[in-house]
Parts: sequence; structure tokens; C-alpha cells
Amino acid sequence: MSANTRGWWDLTSARALGYDPVDDAESYAAAITAAHGEPTPGTVEFDRVGGEYAGPDFAVDAVAARAQQA
Repeated sequence: MSANTRGWWDLTSARALGYDPVDDAESYAAAITAAHGEPTPGTVEFDRVGGEYAGPDFAVDAVAARAQQA
């Protein structure tokens, strides 16, 4: 977990334990947005941690089925 400007989680408890994040992915946001656009609310890319890799194409059953086809 980093000190991301657009972070989703409250780091209060982690900071109480001495965790002090320093990295912020915001420094890459302009380039990523220019290349790929902003994610659309309501999509897997926007709504889930892991983005597209948390979608149905990467569910255990789907990955196992692809592995058997290979």
C-alpha cells in the first residue's frame, strides 16, 4: 500500500503501527490516462482492486479451462 493520492483505503491503523508510505502513483497518472483514458465507473477496471485482472476472464474456472485447452 502506498501513499496514493487516489487511494481507497484508510491508512490510520497502519500509521498507528508505524507504517509510513512514501510512494504515490499519481506521478504516473497523466501518462497512463493519456495512453489508455480514464476507466469507466461501473466497469471491472474502475470498481475492483486489480482492475481487468480481477474480472471474469481471470476467475479460477476460466483460467483452468484455458490451461486445459493449451
